[in-house]
Amino acid sequence: MKRRIVSRLLALVLVLAIMPVSFASGVERGAALFERIIEPQYEDAGMFYDGLAAVKRDGKWGYIDLGNNVVIDFQFDYASVFSEGYAIVGRLGTGVHETLGLDPETGDLVYITAEYEALYLGFISKNGEYRQFRELSYDIHTGGPVTSVLRLNAGSFDFSRQLYFYGGWANISNKNYDTNGNRFRTADNERYAALHVPTEGLVAAWDTRSSGYGAVFLDLGGNVVIDLRGYRFYDENDNFIANTRSGDRTQNYDHVRYVRYISGVLPFNQGLAAAVEYTHDYDTGQESALLGFIDRSGRWVISPQFFGYWRNDTYGEHRMFNDGGLASLSRDALFGAINMTGSTVIPFQYNSLRLFQEGLAPFERAGLFGYVDTAGREVIPARFRETGGFNGGVAVAYDGVRAFLIDRTGGEIPGSAGIDFTKYIIRHDDGTVTTYTPDEYVTIFDRGLYGFGRLTYMPPLPEPSEMDIWAYDEVIKAIEEDLVPAPLQNMFRTEITRRDFSRLIVHALSTIMNTTRDDMVLERTGRSMDAWARDSKFNDTTDRDVIAAEALGVVTGYDEGGVFTFRPHSHISRQEAAVMLWRAARVLGMDTASTPPAADFNDRGSLASWSVTQVDYVYSAGIMLGVGDAFDPAGRYTRQQSYMTIHRLMGVSGQGIRD
Repeated sequence: MKRRIVSRLLALVLVLAIMPVSFASGVERGAALFERIIEPQYEDAGMFYDGLAAVKRDGKWGYIDLGNNVVIDFQFDYASVFSEGYAIVGRLGTGVHETLGLDPETGDLVYITAEYEALYLGFISKNGEYRQFRELSYDIHTGGPVTSVLRLNAGSFDFSRQLYFYGGWANISNKNYDTNGNRFRTADNERYAALHVPTEGLVAAWDTRSSGYGAVFLDLGGNVVIDLRGYRFYDENDNFIANTRSGDRTQNYDHVRYVRYISGVLPFNQGLAAAVEYTHDYDTGQESALLGFIDRSGRWVISPQFFGYWRNDTYGEHRMFNDGGLASLSRDALFGAINMTGSTVIPFQYNSLRLFQEGLAPFERAGLFGYVDTAGREVIPARFRETGGFNGGVAVAYDGVRAFLIDRTGGEIPGSAGIDFTKYIIRHDDGTVTTYTPDEYVTIFDRGLYGFGRLTYMPPLPEPSEMDIWAYDEVIKAIEEDLVPAPLQNMFRTEITRRDFSRLIVHALSTIMNTTRDDMVLERTGRSMDAWARDSKFNDTTDRDVIAAEALGVVTGYDEGGVFTFRPHSHISRQEAAVMLWRAARVLGMDTASTPPAADFNDRGSLASWSVTQVDYVYSAGIMLGVGDAFDPAGRYTRQQSYMTIHRLMGVSGQGIRD
């Protein structure tokens, strides 16, 4: 009973974000264009991702491209989305389970075999090359190890759940597998169950042999680096008495009031991991399971006090703290939001508060949904029966009768009525909720068959009040020249993150070069985007725009003793922005080899050695200016400043619109 309570808390709510809605010229701003591109003709269908979608015909799954061409034949009984160039697939077959037991007639010890319906899992590349997942088990006859293919009991497998690769790993039934089909193992093999794929170099795991509760974090070598195992005892004054993991039986347990243990952990993101602490009060019999956050030393940074939560899980990416650095959690049956220090930013006053996406989060009050911004302002009143997150300036809303798209003011977008709302908000039997943000390619359902449509939307230009007056004209020009991706056309005064600045530069480069991101990477490096993603050196992000920026030489990241991180959610400094803009100029073929004139800033001595030439370059080219008589190298750099400088860079390059 206790374990079931804990599991419910750990999986209370989940969000899955998809690809951006298409931002295209020739479409009226503020209006959506929806067109059928593949007429309904399939028994079932997944979603387009990485250019392919799983579809079902005559009881079997295969894959098609956007032209409705069959790329991989119909042959599978299970088919997931493509991610990082691979899709996990399965075929039904017969499995045999063998155990030692007593012969009912003779009473002798004999081998007993039983057959069951099994799902054999493997994965395919985009060209249809199939590989099997391999499992190391033990021969019941010899006691020795034996390698076999991965098979699961089909009767207990959830065919509706998507399995996918993230950072080169796939988590299947609490086991991690790499893109060679091999299982992540530790020195003692079967002891630890991997709860999630590795994030930030660590694996959230469970010690299946622990005498007490056994949450741990493993490094990629399979070693325990954060040990949270054991029952911990406290007295009536909440003073620590003992931990069963220490094996110390000399302690006086007469004054024990509470027993506590870690009953579940979530992956690390931005240096913090959510953990659930279970408490039993011996005097009152009361029990609780509350969530808090630990750091990499295993120390509580934010004490356990929350029950429900929303997390971003974009095909494996795990993130609790989203736009504005805010996490949406519940306390005392109401939802609010905290920052990474644990301070309450959005009061705990809502029946639900979902994730902040593009600076807005759906909130629920008295059964109706509206939107609140990262400052706590309710910018769209609660008037919808259901809503989803924003993506590219678009969100799905349902008024109780029909579903449609809304813009950031809450107004209905013309041409968007008829959206199938059940594809965007899915409430599962176990109490969890999955929400999808709008995608460019959407699955449609008509008269019992599935097909696909394409949604194109260009957000209205921002209002002057959304940014500082000195930035407005240049920001508008950057947006009109399609240098700013639609998902970043908001929160203009806020500091830009390293990930978003990478997305901005990669998008602007692909726009000015009139090509796609993936084609640009292939042309300039000779390697596909999938190959770069699989071999990425960063252990804290799999964002493809960040990886593309690294492939193009725009970013390098941080070498932390042989481990490379990118710190995607950290805010970029002015000198870091100058270096990335200089590298983008190099990609555009501009003369970055010549020594630029030295900029006369009164804080020139504060520039990092790796940024001096680059700061001189962007200043002399008129791309980045100073702050009065200074450059302020470590100062904040906002989104609006980023958009202004990317517009100036493209103008200076001779390939964009010059002021």
